[in-house]
Amino acid sequence: MNRSLIAFPVAFLLAAAVGCGDNSSGSESSDDSATTATATITTTNGSVTVTEGNSMTESSQSGTDSGTESTTNGPSGDGDGDGDGDGDGDGDGDGDGDGDGDGDGDGDGDGDDPTGFVIEPCEEYDPMTAVPIPTHMVLVLDKSGSMFGNTWDHDNMPGTPEITRWNSLHNVVDQILTNYQDKIDFGVQLYPFANAQNTYGEPACQTSNMPEVATGPNNKNLIINAIPGAMVTNSYGGTPSQRGVESAITHLMTKPAEDNRTIMFISDGAANCTAGANIPGLFESYDNSLHTTVADAFNDHGITTYVVGIDIVNSVTPAVQDGNPDSVNPFQKLNQLAQEGGVPNMGNTQFYDSQNQIDLEAALDNIAQEAISCTVPLPEPPPEEDNVVIKVDGMEIPFLGIGVTECPMDETGWFWSVEFMELTLCGMACDDLQVSGELEAEFFCTIG
Repeated sequence: MNRSLIAFPVAFLLAAAVGCGDNSSGSESSDDSATTATATITTTNGSVTVTEGNSMTESSQSGTDSGTESTTNGPSGDGDGDGDGDGDGDGDGDGDGDGDGDGDGDGDGDGDDPTGFVIEPCEEYDPMTAVPIPTHMVLVLDKSGSMFGNTWDHDNMPGTPEITRWNSLHNVVDQILTNYQDKIDFGVQLYPFANAQNTYGEPACQTSNMPEVATGPNNKNLIINAIPGAMVTNSYGGTPSQRGVESAITHLMTKPAEDNRTIMFISDGAANCTAGANIPGLFESYDNSLHTTVADAFNDHGITTYVVGIDIVNSVTPAVQDGNPDSVNPFQKLNQLAQEGGVPNMGNTQFYDSQNQIDLEAALDNIAQEAISCTVPLPEPPPEEDNVVIKVDGMEIPFLGIGVTECPMDETGWFWSVEFMELTLCGMACDDLQVSGELEAEFFCTIG
């Protein structure tokens, strides 16, 4: 970050260069020479180059065979005739010409910038702590029958007993809520809802039209109590993904548009239960409206959707009446959905592909940390927009410059996302903010 500091005048003392005797008879003399000192002072508004010249006269020297040396100098060697060697003619030795000895050229003896201006912390503004804009995240959890009826190698150790996918998901959700409930306002939406029936019909698809728990701070206990327990195995239903996502979006639309609104969508298969579909299409056909719903939420309202897959197989499903969509590749569909949600995972697989509980925990942890916003509104604007210092954990963050509107790739720093009222951190500074949860802003003022 560039900011103005105290600017001192450039007056360099150029000492006379005196040669050493060579223990042989003879004499040596040099010509007078002029030397110019140049310095550049940089501020956020540009650079100022200051140049001052000093004349320097080198003394004559003589030596003897005995090794003794005698030197004859002028009055001071600087050419101004005052005897102090600084070249300014006032005799005080500071080089500024005003006679007070402080070097600033203003004659008051205090050493301030000769212009009379200094940059200091503003007396009327204490350093302030600011926090990122709130993040509201709805966990949209797959509560279909396959989550409770299918087991997997949760610990990636073939010799240990397998557990259900739901058991793993419950454990990981519990851990993520413990770690992040003070930084993220979590809520939860089940699809289908808890009372969905084990039937080949609409009652297996029913989903609440509002989240089981609305987003809010420190919601862990409410959420854990609202979802089936880790050891439950007799829960049923289809995969009405679109209905669950739509309910979550409806809730998030009640939150301020300037806040960070996001969904963590978790599924172990392909979406079905298309609204208005008849049997068998209700279960045997893929629900493409899920993609439209997710894409519209992102494009029209800025609501992002992170996509997590549990034990997804990269193959086309068989065309049989088994309660699952026919002739569709769930892996490809989740990849597509992750792109439409606006926050795809890095790499060839755009969704977070979890093949065991270890993967699942890493995925949810990465998502939760990434979802914490790095945009921070300031309680009040700075008195001088060019003189602001931003710190995270005591480390000053560099300013990326006026005119920057988005984070440059692989750069660490901050920029004004709303002029002088809101800033955004980038790179490692953002990472640090997501861990610490706050930053410190200090305002500096021009005095004089």
